[in-house]
Amino acid sequence: HKTTHVIVLRAPLALYQARKQIPNAKLYLHCHDLFGAQGWAEGFKAIVDTQAVPVVVSEFHKTNMYDTMRALKLEYAIPCRRIYNPIADDLQPDQTTVDCNSVVFFSSPHKGLEHTLKVFAQFQNFDELKDMKLYIANPGYFPDHQTELKNVVNLGALPNHEVIKHVRSALAVLHLNNVYPETGGIVHQECNAVATPFLSSRLGATPEMADH
Repeated sequence: HKTTHVIVLRAPLALYQARKQIPNAKLYLHCHDLFGAQGWAEGFKAIVDTQAVPVVVSEFHKTNMYDTMRALKLEYAIPCRRIYNPIADDLQPDQTTVDCNSVVFFSSPHKGLEHTLKVFAQFQNFDELKDMKLYIANPGYFPDHQTELKNVVNLGALPNHEVIKHVRSALAVLHLNNVYPETGGIVHQECNAVATPFLSSRLGATPEMADH
């Protein structure tokens, strides 16, 4: 069996090893993370040296890549592919009953949870919102954010299919991320797929995902 294509995840310098081990394969670098001046001069050089194709996950991400190259004053001409992050093929609207007093935050806590909780705390000041509950799920690679706020339910780390159940039944996803740009925003793609609205900022790829 001959290997014809190799995908390297997030580690551009590993392209050299992949090229050495499988010299004739087509190489791809799945980037996913934000580009930045720190370390990426060598990263872009590795892409050029190994003739790899970088794969970005949104038009915002592509712009970020080329902006970083310009900031580093690089003259490379690196074509890239934009492929949106995949989500489950069976995600679509269904007949789940919507709880109008439920909103959910299902992202890593460093992606705007603190601001989301500050906004949610203000719900108690409005009669029509004071019974609203915020359900929080955490993918698990950062510790849970502890809070004593009323009507906040911390679900901890849940498998994706359990998270989607909460998303389907929620009035909206409350993801007020104003601090950490999403390169792709799987959270928002999944909301769109099951027809649950999301409330967020215009940071990163979020506006793009609103239309995707």
